[in-house]
Amino acid sequence: MKKNHLILCESDFEALTNYCSTSNNALGAHNQEKLMVELSEAKVVARDNLPLNVVATNSKVLIWNMTKGQTFTVHIVSQQEMHRKDHRISVYDSLAIALLGYATGSIVEWELGDGLNRLQVMSVTQLNTETSNH
Repeated sequence: MKKNHLILCESDFEALTNYCSTSNNALGAHNQEKLMVELSEAKVVARDNLPLNVVATNSKVLIWNMTKGQTFTVHIVSQQEMHRKDHRISVYDSLAIALLGYATGSIVEWELGDGLNRLQVMSVTQLNTETSNH
């Protein structure tokens, strides 16, 4: 499998780096090690330079869980925007952490609550902040 390097905007890189370095994060050993390697190899860009097909905070992402044969959509939002329940997940949710920085077509192996899952990013839609607040 081709290795995909993360492309992260500065704020997502900072959020993931800070989360990874806190001792009380909810990452298991597998995910912690994988994330640390991915962050060390990540390309960090200004938000305006982030490709539109890369998962970031405030993206709607169509995901195919290859392990379970399920397709679903999530909207990754900042911790402050978690007040609504319409498929929004926090940037600190394990699934969001797994997906941030990956482009459409990428396959990610990540340990979720039910074990190791293979996830494919099927599509990414960037939403601007003004749109997501309505």
